[in-house]
Order: sequence, then C-alpha cells, then structure tokens
Amino acid sequence: MSELRVLVVDDEDDVRGLVRYLLQQTEGFEVVGEAANGREAVDLVAAERPDIVLLDLRMPVMDGADAIPAIRERSPDTRIVVFTADQTAEVEGVDAQVIKGASMAEVLSSLAEAPSRR
Repeated sequence: MSELRVLVVDDEDDVRGLVRYLLQQTEGFEVVGEAANGREAVDLVAAERPDIVLLDLRMPVMDGADAIPAIRERSPDTRIVVFTADQTAEVEGVDAQVIKGASMAEVLSSLAEAPSRR
C-alpha cells in the first residue's frame, strides 16, 4: 500500500508540529506540507495535490470553511478531514471530521478511512 500524502493545516504551531511528528512516526502516512491558514492551504493543495488535507476550521486570514470550496476546485480528488475543537460543527463538503482532543488512533483512523474521491 502506498503512503497517504497529508497536508496539515492549523493556525497553532504546536498542533501542526505534534500532528506532523505523529504522522511521520506512523507507517502509511507522509506529510507533504503544513499551512497556518486557509489561504496557505489552498496554495499548497494546488502545488502538492495531497491525498488528504487535515483542516482546522477556525484560523486567521482564511478559515477552513472558506478554504473548502477553493481546495475542491484546485484538487477535486483530495479528501478533506476537518480537525476542530468545535464539537457541534457541522461542515458540508468534507469527507470526515475529527474532534481535537480525540486520541491519535481516532485521528489516524479518520484519515485512513476517509472515502476516496477518485
């Protein structure tokens, strides 16, 4: 099985760093980039064409909800997994959602099981 190429998007440096570290330690995942806001994510998606974007919702410059349609436009096959602290968030146009604070096993499962868009 080939590795899932993941773009990690969160405005918190510590969160991005921790997720990147854990994904790099887990077989089957490759982190192809990091972004601190939705605008950076859209640009990186266009350049990298990741398999999955792990996307925070609440960020400066462009939030995750606003980035979703732009990500879809630039890379329709990329799966989007929302990663948010808001347990009540209902986001349209995403392939999966995971709550911050969930176990890393739950995060990895959400990434691995997000349905393919191809």
